[in-house]
Amino acid sequence: MKTLALACLAFVLAAVPLIAADAPNLVANGNFKDVRDGRPDKWQSTGDANVVQSLELAADPDGTAFVKLICTRCDPKSPSSHAMLAQVGVVQLARGRMYEFSCRMRAEGLRGRAVSIAVSDTKTWSNCGLQASLSVGAAWQTYRRIFTATRDVADASRLQFWFNEPGTLCVADVRIAECSAQEAEFTDTIPDAGGRNLVPNGSFETSGAGWLSLGSRVGWGGLSDLHGRIETAGARHGGAFLRIPLGGDDTPVLGFDYFEPVVRRELRPLAVAGFPSRRARSTPSPATSAAAATDSALF
Repeated sequence: MKTLALACLAFVLAAVPLIAADAPNLVANGNFKDVRDGRPDKWQSTGDANVVQSLELAADPDGTAFVKLICTRCDPKSPSSHAMLAQVGVVQLARGRMYEFSCRMRAEGLRGRAVSIAVSDTKTWSNCGLQASLSVGAAWQTYRRIFTATRDVADASRLQFWFNEPGTLCVADVRIAECSAQEAEFTDTIPDAGGRNLVPNGSFETSGAGWLSLGSRVGWGGLSDLHGRIETAGARHGGAFLRIPLGGDDTPVLGFDYFEPVVRRELRPLAVAGFPSRRARSTPSPATSAAAATDSALF
């Protein structure tokens, strides 16, 4: 077995988000530099009477402005019992278009560390495509999410950050910008790095021992064994390689009929090392995936 754990020789097309350099920020005063009456312009805190909260402006030592949402009491008496930083009626989204949300956050005294973000339509209280729960710690961290707008929204939009316990959330550099999907081609991207291979049977010389396949589950079921063929002719590393065929009859089909009949083609079977190496103990992780339904991947 040679040194390389996996040699990817497949041609796989994948959609990679691309943000234009001149794409405008759809968030107003995302850097919190504009101040009105001692508060960040275009921003507000919101919650019911069971929550005691306030907004404060602050700055890092380098002068970068940020806002602090401070909550001293949060009694869960209603769905609005939350501390929330919100911008209402500013962000405009078009259904079907792709956007990137980004910001920097850190927390003080949030024991659960859970902070939610979303863009909502306040006319119907429907989500507009961006919704996530993030774990926020004591150090500044940049968060990014790519999302596709599920509805048109403008004057009724609400960009919101919220949590449900006492504590302080610090937010800086909020941005939403439109982006597009760019096709990228990956091929022969993993060079031989030298050294000892820590993945057992990384070149499949002992057949599929220690390997299995994972994908999108259907009900309670998933792929039960290693999907693909182990071949020896043309191996670049070691004496064998795994070919994962996709398309037509080669694509695995999963079924589930406990509640109602469901049949689905598995378009992303992942080759997974089923046990850790002796020197690097960790939980199994996907080695790579084949994303195109009409191609095949080789490892």
